[in-house]
Amino acid sequence: MKDNYEWEQGDLLIPYYMEVDSDAGREITAYIGAWEDMSGKFGVKADRENGVSLHLYAKYNPYEDTLRIEGEIDAEDGRPGKTFDYDAPDCELKLVKMLVIEAIKDNYRMTPEEFCESAAQRKRASQMDADEYANAYEPFFPKSMSPYQPQDNATIRFTHTAFFEDGKFAGAGWYKGHQTYDGLLADDFTKEIMKDRGGKAITVKIGHYEYGSGAVHRDVSEDEFTLLCKTALHNGGERLVGEETYTISQADLLSADEDEAQDFGLTMQ
Repeated sequence: MKDNYEWEQGDLLIPYYMEVDSDAGREITAYIGAWEDMSGKFGVKADRENGVSLHLYAKYNPYEDTLRIEGEIDAEDGRPGKTFDYDAPDCELKLVKMLVIEAIKDNYRMTPEEFCESAAQRKRASQMDADEYANAYEPFFPKSMSPYQPQDNATIRFTHTAFFEDGKFAGAGWYKGHQTYDGLLADDFTKEIMKDRGGKAITVKIGHYEYGSGAVHRDVSEDEFTLLCKTALHNGGERLVGEETYTISQADLLSADEDEAQDFGLTMQ
């Protein structure tokens, strides 16, 4: 920092996390970090002892190529914080704008305009129900949409099964909820797989998945099942939470309880 407190390039850093305003979707907010104490520059005694902290934010509109800087002074004694607009000289505005653009490029691999458009797209996707999302989702371009978000913010459950005969792939299916061993035995698709195996046993690998991070857990709905079959729930939000492997024989199927069967989806044989 110069003697007159003017910022130089090595004085500042722009952290990874940034936001786009939720209204127009055209202004990026980025926190301005500093390697040196900014108290003297802004006439604020900010330190841990007096419980006062100074925060600076860049507000960058890439469409109009404008940037402004806002400051916030917080106190830990319960007093309301104070905000102010910093009337920065052109050289500092150019420096901060350059750092914001570089941070977006380095951290997100986007231009500022693309970053705003990505945020707008995520907002639109978050407002879609499962049926709307399924109609908009393109399986051949999965990254063209942000991950699906359940309208009730729930964590949803589903199961993938893969069948093998003598180590060779024999079929696969998707199921609502977490499929059980008894449910697998009672399932029509399992019986179909077994029908032409000449009495041979088959191996089935079960993967239990969860999608989302809500406190409430539930099985995928009918509309969400369409997303599952279109692979739209494999767009960044799924987690494998359990795996099981079984060997199933014809005798096992004969003892199955039909009431245990669960709905299944996309299958391959």
